Amino acid sequence: MRFWWIALASLLVVGVTARLGFWQLSRAAEKQAWQTAMTTQRALPVVNLSEQGLQNWGQTQWLHRRVIARGTWLPQFNVFLDNRQMDGRVGFFLLTPLQLENTPQAVWVQRGWLPRNFQERDQLPSIATPSGVVSLTARVALAPSKLLELGAPAPSQGFAHLRQNLDEAALQRETGLNLLSGSLVQLSAESQEGGEAPPDDGLLRHWFEPGADMAKHQGYALQWFGLSVLAAAGFLWFAFFKVGRS
Repeated sequence: MRFWWIALASLLVVGVTARLGFWQLSRAAEKQAWQTAMTTQRALPVVNLSEQGLQNWGQTQWLHRRVIARGTWLPQFNVFLDNRQMDGRVGFFLLTPLQLENTPQAVWVQRGWLPRNFQERDQLPSIATPSGVVSLTARVALAPSKLLELGAPAPSQGFAHLRQNLDEAALQRETGLNLLSGSLVQLSAESQEGGEAPPDDGLLRHWFEPGADMAKHQGYALQWFGLSVLAAAGFLWFAFFKVGRS
């Protein structure tokens, strides 16, 4: 009876660890496909969003495409997404709607990353935002990934600038803006009309590259497969040397 219990436990361990190993390989393959798509889109010419992009917005071929966007910032609707990492540090992603030029539509722009004040966790950093028409280079992206949110956000007076996630539907209602779905990821500092130098906004834009942690998933897969082999070898040793000699 003991033999069969050990056989069942060994089979379970081998099955679970092997499955986890293949899951990690699938995650690596997903990120490889994501990185390939981004690299392919980067090789395409930069297009003017107002002239060529709006009529095709939402189509998959525009995802990751580099664009030039012109418009006016709406900093009264700044959103600071909490618990976001960049360069191994925890802080905020700053998102601001950009009212696109010559159109009633606006789009969320992921402008960059800011550190947080760990002594006063609810204190939001001040950020320099140019007024008037600006032009910036960005890439088309989905909305920022959602983090686990425990419970409903606390009610606030007026517009809540500090949030855990970007709820597109809720923000459409709260702002009253005609917002495009998804977002733009800002790639460089914006330029202003008249050639004025943009203010130093202090934002980091070392955006995540999917291929950067592909090796991490492959390493995890190797560890899981190693545990699977170890469990199988342990059972074979028990079956042939312990049981076989008894």
